[in-house]
Amino acid sequence: MQNTTQVIISFILGVIFAYVYENLPFYKFTGKKALIISGYKLHHSLYGLLLILIAMLNIFPINNLLLISAGLGIIFEHYLTGGGLDFITKEK
Repeated sequence: MQNTTQVIISFILGVIFAYVYENLPFYKFTGKKALIISGYKLHHSLYGLLLILIAMLNIFPINNLLLISAGLGIIFEHYLTGGGLDFITKEK
């Protein structure tokens, strides 16, 4: 039961992180609407994918299930807000 609660909380924290990240005023600081590197827009769902990859590689000595659920929360939020399952897109 405790693991289930932790996974749900981690998923919700992932959703919250993605929501906050999505609403950061990048334009104010960088003059760009999003994080763009070498002409490619890095969607925040990519960070969720990276969390899942880190968990799979067992890089950090923490509960990997929590990293996976947070990563899924980030990807889920990106999908729900209309970003779809895009991770990296070429800017025009």
